[in-house]
This record gives sequence, structure tokens and C-alpha cells, in this order.
Amino acid sequence: MTELSVSVVINTLNRGSMLGDTLTSLKGLDYANFEVIVVNGPSTDNSEDVIARWAGRVKHLRCGEANLSVSRNIGIEAAAGEIVAFIDDDAAPHPRWLKELTAPYVDRKVGAVGGFTIDNTGVRYQARKTICDRFGNAHYVSPFFDERPLCFPGAPF
Repeated sequence: MTELSVSVVINTLNRGSMLGDTLTSLKGLDYANFEVIVVNGPSTDNSEDVIARWAGRVKHLRCGEANLSVSRNIGIEAAAGEIVAFIDDDAAPHPRWLKELTAPYVDRKVGAVGGFTIDNTGVRYQARKTICDRFGNAHYVSPFFDERPLCFPGAPF
């Protein structure tokens, strides 16, 4: 099966000291068909310098306000991939991250996927399972919570 194209979007704000490590970690992905988009702004640290070192290898955009939703929308608008995947500017993905993330899309009914987030120890979960309401608010639920009954047109979650 051909790999789906993925746009990996990194939104950053004053985290130049960590952003370089995140960008470097993407080299270890066991996935070939992806682009990287970095949306910076309005950083006052060395983030611009870090991004400049990746010129030609990442799409570099700016966000004029400190607003993650606006920054993400800028990244989505620039995305050329069939799938948009977000990663934090202080994170490092597992090498199989994109393979696992794209696998469910063989089912044409799948519109979005996610996964567990491990904290900086590499052992503990930072986030396991959440559901979002129609306003984008996240609600943490048990890992055993069955969200399927909530998946219908007009559902509140």
C-alpha cells in the first residue's frame, strides 16, 4: 500500500531551545512521505534562528498573535498532505508514529485519529484518552470509556 502524504505541523512560541530537538527527532521516523511545517510566533527568543537552520527542509510560517488555534489554522492552510498531524515543539515522536497514525485511514469512514501521549520520562502517560465537545473543549475520560455511542451527526461530543 502507498503511504498517505502527511503534513507534520509544529506550532511554536518561545521554545527555540527545544524546537531543534523536535525537528531533529523527525529524522528518525520510519515514514518517507511527509513534510514539516513550523508556525512560529510571535516568539522573542532564538526560535527564528533555529528554524532558519532548517531552511529548505521545512515550511516556515509566522503567526502574529500568541494563539494556538490561529497558529494551527495557519499550518493547516499551508499543508499539502492528505493528513495533517500535529506535534508539540518540545516532543519527540516514536519512530513508528506516522505509520501507526495513518493506518486507520484505510477505512474511508475514519475522519481523525489520535493516540496516547507519554510524558518526558518516557514511561508515564501525559494524556491517555480525551473526548472533545462541539466547542473544542477536552474532557478526560477513563481509558475504557466507549465513545462510539457519541459518534453521530449533531452529537454534543
